[in-house]
Amino acid sequence: MLGGSSQVSGSIDKFYNGVCLNHRNMKVALGRKVLVIKVVGEMLFLFGLLAWGNGVLIQFTYPMVLAMPVSHLILWMRTDTFTILSFLVSALGFFMWRLSAELIKFEKDQASDKSSGASNT
Repeated sequence: MLGGSSQVSGSIDKFYNGVCLNHRNMKVALGRKVLVIKVVGEMLFLFGLLAWGNGVLIQFTYPMVLAMPVSHLILWMRTDTFTILSFLVSALGFFMWRLSAELIKFEKDQASDKSSGASNT
């Protein structure tokens, strides 16, 4: 009987340690995904805002160019359409950037709550 209970105890420990390692690996993977979201959001926000600013400057200085294509390579997209799409990309990038910042803040708050709860008991 005693050998059987230690075997069960050993398998429970293995299961528990596996779950902890799995949980830790999931937290690391989630942290990496949040970092990717943050970097992509910053990039989209920055370049979208720069392209939008470029379109606005073109609109103020040479408004007759707005109906022309953006480039000779992209004949189907006009300059004003590109400016609007750049603003939307910038807004999406800012949303992603702020979402990642809030996720990081939420993870830190949860970690501090767990550590303070463990020290109190």
